[in-house]
Amino acid sequence: MPRQTVSMTWDFAEASPLGKSSGDVTTCTNAVANYLELATPFVSGSAVQRDAQTGLDHHHAPIISTDPPYYDNVGYADLSDYFYVWLRPSMRPVFPELFATVSTPKSEELVATPERHGGREAAERFFLDGMTKAMSRLALK
Repeated sequence: MPRQTVSMTWDFAEASPLGKSSGDVTTCTNAVANYLELATPFVSGSAVQRDAQTGLDHHHAPIISTDPPYYDNVGYADLSDYFYVWLRPSMRPVFPELFATVSTPKSEELVATPERHGGREAAERFFLDGMTKAMSRLALK
């Protein structure tokens, strides 16, 4: 019988933060403290969230961190709606622009979803065109 679920599967080991291992709180805190002692304290930085297809500029030498799209495997915008409807009433006064819509934006999500794009071929074309734009924008010239 079909059902709407998000199955949980374990695909990595996770250390106990309370144990005496490489993932415990003390070890991780010491690692961060050791790094901060060596880090350059007088360098300013900023973080921004941009759409890789349209919103990047290379005025400075950026460090780009991205969560790669998953073609047709994971529709994060659909999954996000589950949490968004609970967060929106309490967080909209704090972040009005972020919670302005009734549900999460989906039209620009770079996934090959046939039901959103009018079939499998159109979905694949949308994904490949978007990835081409993103990779072109990410390439530093």
